Amino acid sequence: TLTIDTDKKEMKLVGVVEETRFHGPKLRLTSTLTTKFDSRTFQIHDEVQNFGDTPATMQLLYHVNFGLPLLDGGSQVVVPAKTVAPRNDHAATGIQNWNSYPAPEPGFEEMVYFLDLHAAGDGKTRALLKNAHSTRGVSLIWSKLQLPHFTLWKDTGGENDGYVTGLEPGTNFPNPRSFETVKGRVVKLTPGETKTFDLAMEIHSTPEELTLVETAIAEIQGGRPLKVFDTPQTAWSA
Repeated sequence: TLTIDTDKKEMKLVGVVEETRFHGPKLRLTSTLTTKFDSRTFQIHDEVQNFGDTPATMQLLYHVNFGLPLLDGGSQVVVPAKTVAPRNDHAATGIQNWNSYPAPEPGFEEMVYFLDLHAAGDGKTRALLKNAHSTRGVSLIWSKLQLPHFTLWKDTGGENDGYVTGLEPGTNFPNPRSFETVKGRVVKLTPGETKTFDLAMEIHSTPEELTLVETAIAEIQGGRPLKVFDTPQTAWSA
């Protein structure tokens, strides 16, 4: 459902998706996307309800993809990171360049990195993707209280095959659900309970805007060092 409020100069789009199974979980996702007229920012507010009569578990990961022309050879991801680890041995071969991107390379095999980020006092954190010349970019803002884990997906193949990256805040890492359950990275919902999740996206079109965002990320980092693991970590990788 799309609604337009000319007084507030606001547009709101609401969608509902249900995931149900006989003798299984019954979950309802109500997703609301809101933006202002002439704005380069929008907010996603998601509510997940267990409308069944038995307890249920859920996982939620925002697979936010970007490609050309924003993503290019020399693009960088800027995040206030505590730790970063490769998902597998193949990703470990690129760990020294985990936060930067090569030019399109036909046949490139995806590399995935799992991160733990710092957050500000209000629990919020952010991730920035900027192009090679730091003239434009996009950033995501979310609460680690809702989405405590962050995955970086790099799939820089040929332009016609899919030159893309994914910035992915989530309740979990993209491993088999059984593994994530053992590691405690599933959300539990009692009958009738609702959990909420919020994600904002900002588009930046000038070097000055990018500088402000990088300053905000540096403030969250607070000068604390980053721990880079050279090999997959058993607590994170299945």
